[in-house]
Amino acid sequence: MKKIILVVVILALATPAMAVIDINAVDEGSGVVRIDYDASGHGQLPRAFALNITVDAGTIDDVSSYFIGEGAGYGIFPGSIDINETTGVVDDNGTPVGDPCAFPDTLPGLDTNGVTIEMGSLYVGGPNAPAAGGTLCRVTVSANCTLSVSGNIGRGRVVNEDATEATTNLPISIPVVVVSLCIVPDVVGDTQADATTAITTAGLSAGAVTTANSNTMPTGRIISTDPVGETEVDCGSDVNMVRSIGPACKGDINASGTVNSSDIIAIATLVGTYGAGIPKSVAYGSANYNSRGDANQDEKVNSSDIIKIATWVGTYGTGIPKSITCPHSYN
Repeated sequence: MKKIILVVVILALATPAMAVIDINAVDEGSGVVRIDYDASGHGQLPRAFALNITVDAGTIDDVSSYFIGEGAGYGIFPGSIDINETTGVVDDNGTPVGDPCAFPDTLPGLDTNGVTIEMGSLYVGGPNAPAAGGTLCRVTVSANCTLSVSGNIGRGRVVNEDATEATTNLPISIPVVVVSLCIVPDVVGDTQADATTAITTAGLSAGAVTTANSNTMPTGRIISTDPVGETEVDCGSDVNMVRSIGPACKGDINASGTVNSSDIIAIATLVGTYGAGIPKSVAYGSANYNSRGDANQDEKVNSSDIIKIATWVGTYGTGIPKSITCPHSYN
């Protein structure tokens, strides 16, 4: 996790001593940034302070995990708490997000690129003093961005009720990742095992694997991926692969796994339906009339292909295994 530190110097109420507190911003992932404070090593804790939080892309959608109610901690500035005048019961704890309409020097608020938060802890020494360190709040952002934290000088004076008080305006920034992007590796030509290793090493997931014939890519090698190599995608995304099963067995017209008389019938049907000399480009273009129809590889499907297959069947017998016909000249 990335971490940044902002030192805020504030005058505590009713004391001339300087109050120093370190503000830390930690990217917790998924667009959530934790805002912590640390006063260890500093002699005086401030009663209250105000911070500006901005992003350079997207919006700030939520401020949460802040201290509510009585106790020793920095929480919602008491001025925003609504207490019932009759019962003395808290009707509304309010929010540490400053109202831009109520006070000047306050950023626009949630669903914009900037918020002002006002944190306070009214105490007079002893048991009610805030702890020396803890979490102020969590900020949720909508997009990958750089989040910046700085002291709000104007509001810092108001919440401390001291017109001479001012925070030290030292802006700092932290990269915030909502969605991590990973680059799809180029695994074309790799074995499936090597491709899978490369994909997972790149922070992605090996998706579905389908097969296809290829006259150029050796059997067992990856023909293509979806998404294609060198593309940026969300980390963890699936990368689907197409693995080569070698050249198409053109003799096995009906894709039954063998070359036999049924393939002669299949080609005869093609020739009878479309006429002798069907261009190979047409034969390729339909699932039913594919490259297997051009048994003798003369760029068209016609009666000579019937003769070719009839020769194979007559020479080798009915039911020639596809594994025999593929590697040889009958393919």
